[in-house]
Amino acid sequence: MILSMTGYASASAELPGASLAAELRSVNHRYLDLSLKLTDELRALEPALRDRLAGSLKRGKVKATLKSRRYTLRIAVTRKGGVIGISKSV
Repeated sequence: MILSMTGYASASAELPGASLAAELRSVNHRYLDLSLKLTDELRALEPALRDRLAGSLKRGKVKATLKSRRYTLRIAVTRKGGVIGISKSV
């Protein structure tokens, strides 16, 4: 259990075809006040994320942001199998 109520954390990950970024901010507050900001693709995760955070935290004003972005990778390959270019489009 984390004892401090003031903090900041961020993380990002590159997955095949998508990137994810998460940010968490918290400050001292008398009660637990959760604020979640999710992209449309991740909105279905809100109840589970809210339950998970509420189960780990007792108090504080917490703002969590989770962003996702889908993209397509295009790889140009020579006949001998050598890669000559990679491009990413959103």
